[in-house]
Amino acid sequence: MVTPKTVLIADDDCALLQALAVRCRELGLKVLLARDAMTALRFVHRRRPDLVCLDVNMPAGNGLSVCEMLASDRELCSIPVIILTGRTDEECIRRCHSMCAYYVLKSRDVWERMEPIICELLDIGSLESNRPEASDKAAVTHRQSAAPHRSLDHLLQVIRRETSLPAPGSARENAPSR
Repeated sequence: MVTPKTVLIADDDCALLQALAVRCRELGLKVLLARDAMTALRFVHRRRPDLVCLDVNMPAGNGLSVCEMLASDRELCSIPVIILTGRTDEECIRRCHSMCAYYVLKSRDVWERMEPIICELLDIGSLESNRPEASDKAAVTHRQSAAPHRSLDHLLQVIRRETSLPAPGSARENAPSR
C-alpha cells in the first residue's frame, strides 16, 4: 500500500482551511491543519509534510517568516511552499519569489489556482484527470453537465452549514465577541 503524501495547510480562516482540506483529501492527500504560524512550524519539524501551504497573516507569527525559516534549514528547505494570501503588495510577492515559494492570491477561484500547483509539486493527478474517460464525446458531455460544480464558494457554504459558522457579512459574524 502506498503511503499518501501529506500537505500542511496553515490559515486562521477556519472555513477556508476546512474547504481546502476537503479538496486535498479528494486528491488522496493526508492533511494537517494549523490555525497559527507556530503550530505550522511545529508540524513541519515533527511531521515533515510533503507540501506546506501558508497564509501570510496568522496569529502567533507570519507565514512568510515561517517560509524563511524553512528555506534556511538544511533539512527542511526541500519542502515546497505555497504562500496563500490576500496581500497583493510587491514586497510580499518579492519575498515569495526570493524563497522559491509559490504565491497564490486568495480569491473565489483559489482552488482552481492551487490544485494544479499541488498536483505538479506532489506528482499526483488532478480531480479532473482522475475521472474515467468516456468512450464517446456525448458521454463526456453528459457526465460533465450532470455532475454538480463544486466551487470553493459551495464548499464554504457546506462547511459553514455543518459547523454553524456565520456567513461573511452576516449580523452574527459582525457581532462583537464576548
